[in-house]
Amino acid sequence: MTVDENTGRYELRWIGYDGKGKVVKYQRPDTLDAAVEASAVKRSNSYVYRYVLRNLTSSPNSVLEFLVQTFSRDIGSDRVPGNDDIYIGHMSTHIPNFSNGVWRRWGFLTATSKVPPGESREVQIVSKSQPGVVGCYAGAAEPTLKGVWEHMPSELEAAMPGYDELASCVKIGPDERLARMSKDEKVTYLLDNLSKFIEAGWMAGDTPKMYEAILRRNDLHGAYEQATRDLEKEYITTEVFSIIEGLIN
Repeated sequence: MTVDENTGRYELRWIGYDGKGKVVKYQRPDTLDAAVEASAVKRSNSYVYRYVLRNLTSSPNSVLEFLVQTFSRDIGSDRVPGNDDIYIGHMSTHIPNFSNGVWRRWGFLTATSKVPPGESREVQIVSKSQPGVVGCYAGAAEPTLKGVWEHMPSELEAAMPGYDELASCVKIGPDERLARMSKDEKVTYLLDNLSKFIEAGWMAGDTPKMYEAILRRNDLHGAYEQATRDLEKEYITTEVFSIIEGLIN
């Protein structure tokens, strides 16, 4: 039963074992309008990854969780200074959507930590691993349903969407695998991710074709020199430059 389609609120109703009506409230996690800005800054022997989550004024809901994929074993579950009401943890690799890499999750589940429309929240990851292409999710609903002391019918349970319903995007995050790659593997990595650069809006126009031509010549240093010029001219974003810069070091 639809309660409010705009905010994605519904009620799941059935007759329980006791013959009485049961109601479980459900909210779609993708009912939001948000944007994420990501950057990686090298400090000493580590990178500081900053993620600025902006919940736009057009969003119908607050953001209650944010998740970033990493491929690094040095990601700790550290607290955010001054924000003890933000839950920080890692997703279980037994969940199919999070079986690849280590997924850091921030839960904004209290009245003071959630991100309402028109506001933003910054979170950070510190890692020795260089920048790579990773996935992100954001959700507008609490991750668990409030039960009614009995299982809902299997038909309703099967119809419930999973983590696929979370809003998703492509960003940069720590990837320790890149440091172990050969030059040929690094070139292949960039070629394989050119389409994601385009999808994320990090490159536009004929810029990807230029990098493809350079990389087809196996010229990784040439790609870095091109990226240095293109960043200054704003043909590429800092995400692309950070990834290429990390691959030549």
